[in-house]
Amino acid sequence: MLRGIVVVILMGVLATGAGAEVSASSPARVAQAAPPQTPVTAKVAGVEDVQWFDEGKVGKVVIKLDAPANFRAVSTRDYILIDLWQAREARWQTTAVHHPYVRRIRVRQYTPQLARVYIDLKRPARYKTFVRTDPHQITVMVIPPWMATVKLPPSLAYEKFRVATGSGTTAVHVLRVDPSSPAIQIRPVLAGDVDLGKETTSVIATRYDALAGINGGFFAGSGSPLGMIVIMSITMLGYTIMQRRAARWVR
Repeated sequence: MLRGIVVVILMGVLATGAGAEVSASSPARVAQAAPPQTPVTAKVAGVEDVQWFDEGKVGKVVIKLDAPANFRAVSTRDYILIDLWQAREARWQTTAVHHPYVRRIRVRQYTPQLARVYIDLKRPARYKTFVRTDPHQITVMVIPPWMATVKLPPSLAYEKFRVATGSGTTAVHVLRVDPSSPAIQIRPVLAGDVDLGKETTSVIATRYDALAGINGGFFAGSGSPLGMIVIMSITMLGYTIMQRRAARWVR
């Protein structure tokens, strides 16, 4: 399967978990992105503590702050990474964890205003992030893949079958969608929610509480999209290949 920097996801209005993984892809290294141009807050937040909570099959990392902070979370097969911009005083530490999916927690302060938390994994896992404002804290839930699925509604149908090719057979994945259903939203999203991100389809689907996800495009080695992408009326033009051009018409 080809990995896509853009993933088309199907979101249920009342969905509570991520759904069928229509097209899986092998993970890649995380591409670093620049901090947001317009921070949510000008104040530099202090990182007071990073704690691990074992809740059985699910694990939880809680990052406690003394003020709001911008953050992003991305993942690979080996770790989940949380970057905290406008964050300071994170105490360097490495904490061993005894959990089926998590190996250890690493906290680093790489620059005066960039703190980073690694959740090192023993095996691939899904994750979700939650934010509280009082007290200020970011919670990362580490979820086994089998727990991040839900039953598809009647407006969605998934099937897999094999077809003959010149060299044997190949698998075909088909997702049938009723776009008239009021419980379904079809929308494109970016890996890591940045233009230089790389994530698997299944991880993105979990983060967005999607019922299903489909690889949506190609990307360069840096993670930049190939061609043009339009999300929420915002146009992004990535690399072009073989002298191909892209155009957009707005009525």
